[in-house]
Amino acid sequence: MTRVGYAILCDYAVADDKGKQVLVGVFDRIFVKEAPTTHGRCYLAVELRGIPGKVQVRVLVRDDASHDILPAIGPLSVPLSPEYGGGNFILEFNSLPLPRLGQYHILVEADGKTIGERVLYVEKR
Repeated sequence: MTRVGYAILCDYAVADDKGKQVLVGVFDRIFVKEAPTTHGRCYLAVELRGIPGKVQVRVLVRDDASHDILPAIGPLSVPLSPEYGGGNFILEFNSLPLPRLGQYHILVEADGKTIGERVLYVEKR
């Protein structure tokens, strides 16, 4: 079964030619003056672990009432290493809509089941 090793939100992410991820400005909360608003640019870096081969995943972004705030992303085909069953991917979000204060859930799904989650907190400053 495939599972998420980590799902990290950050200001910038890139993978080198060997697949090593470089993450800058890791965060789990955003402070805003008011809602609704948008967050300019951010990245989601995800590590997957499972049986070697390819796995199809989708990423969903939902508010704390389980409403989708973006269309589902995917399916994404992520290769898992034949040596250790690990793989990773990076998504870039531009103008991420944040319609209200509270929690947002970034879900990673495989085979229709949630295999990992990152919570983003949006708070008034």
